[in-house]
Amino acid sequence: MLSRAAQDNLSEPERAHVRREAARHSELLCRGYTNQWGMSMLGLCLRDRPVSSLVSFDSLAAFYRRVGLPHVAGEIEAAEAEGTPLSATMLSDWLARFDVEENGWRGWLTGLLLGYPLWTTVARYHSGGFKQPGQYSGVKP
Repeated sequence: MLSRAAQDNLSEPERAHVRREAARHSELLCRGYTNQWGMSMLGLCLRDRPVSSLVSFDSLAAFYRRVGLPHVAGEIEAAEAEGTPLSATMLSDWLARFDVEENGWRGWLTGLLLGYPLWTTVARYHSGGFKQPGQYSGVKP
């Protein structure tokens, strides 16, 4: 899972303190960046962990199929069929790019990376929360 800390509200000594504390833990990877809204952010994740350490992609696809979102299950299966399966990418690859827009509108991936409960992500799909122009909204007729 990834974690984010907005640093714009912190003084420079507070920012330095947060970075020092994160650096004390060798299992954490810490990266500062500016997000798409121009905010100074600090991203944290466990070092040397692939996305597959969060969930089985086969089980995740089966779950989305069971809850009436077969197109999401298809996206997950397609992500695994690529040259380098998404599950093999490192969590650190996503530290500065995790929002649904940057993930190709894959809300399931954003939810997974940020540790949202699966039902929260499912509810967002079913309410049309991940809809992009011309794409299935997930709202049942």
